[in-house]
Amino acid sequence: MNRLKRSTLSDANNNRNPLIFEEVFKNLLPMVNKKISNESKSLIQAIDSTVINLNKTKFAWASGMNDLGGVKVHTVFDINEQIPTFFEVS
Repeated sequence: MNRLKRSTLSDANNNRNPLIFEEVFKNLLPMVNKKISNESKSLIQAIDSTVINLNKTKFAWASGMNDLGGVKVHTVFDINEQIPTFFEVS
């Protein structure tokens, strides 16, 4: 059996209605809340990354970064405190 390529899954998810993911999250959250203690809840963090496209004319150094001419920001977010606790630009 051939492995599913990550880009194929990403493309498929880009074409899905975001409400599907919201519904899945809403259904899973009560199950998770029952299984973790209050102490464990403080350890839960959100991790995200996003691409910031840059104008290659103004930021010539960005042209070699990737095909789009941009940077990627990786962020760790403390859900309880509602603040980012770490970020890295690559």
